Amino acid sequence: MHYNYDEYLNLQVDEKPTAEEWQRAETDEHFFISDGSDERYTSYVSGVDFEIDGIAYIMIGFDVDMTADELFEMAEEIITAR
Repeated sequence: MHYNYDEYLNLQVDEKPTAEEWQRAETDEHFFISDGSDERYTSYVSGVDFEIDGIAYIMIGFDVDMTADELFEMAEEIITAR
């Protein structure tokens, strides 16, 4: 199982990221810049992925209030239910 936690900076249509934001996007593999939003905001994506018998399972949530352990527990329930 693999856990991932990413941050997305959502920018308005004509807004440009700052030099610091560009630099972070270049160096931080868990920070992304997205444009085309109605407003500037930050969102967070949590996810767990795993593979069973050649089938990939991916569980993701946007701005969820769950810990990595809670997501792992959900994944374990799926695995043991098989």
